Amino acid sequence: MSDPNTVFLHVEVVHPRPYEAAAFMEELFSATRVEVNISSYVERILPGTECVHVDLGGVTLQFIKPTSALPTWQEELERRGPHVHNISLQARDIEALRERLIQYGGQQTYQTEINARSANSDRMSRGSAYLIDAPAQVGLPADNRAIQ
Repeated sequence: MSDPNTVFLHVEVVHPRPYEAAAFMEELFSATRVEVNISSYVERILPGTECVHVDLGGVTLQFIKPTSALPTWQEELERRGPHVHNISLQARDIEALRERLIQYGGQQTYQTEINARSANSDRMSRGSAYLIDAPAQVGLPADNRAIQ
């Protein structure tokens, strides 16, 4: 049974041309553009970043072209090309989840404060956001960076 305190948000894909990737998914697979407010927020707080979200069969894909504001993401895109960078979850008790991820071997790499609309509703999300490297725990390739 899933934990109602944790909500899956999206699969994040770093890509050099996120809007083209989204258009490809829309044209070929009937994906639909979603979370425009979150995409705009990301682009506003990280100037030069391009970000777009599409829904594909109930899963949100976030395509993002990082800039020097996200140096490890930009380096990975340059080194590996387009790829799944992380999965994002929202948790009611983010601090407890962060602690558990670290207990299971995850490593915190980044922390920030957010103020954006939730992916699953129109209400605002405020609070901490963490990037936790835990690729082995979730079965991603070892050089993937984080669960966000």
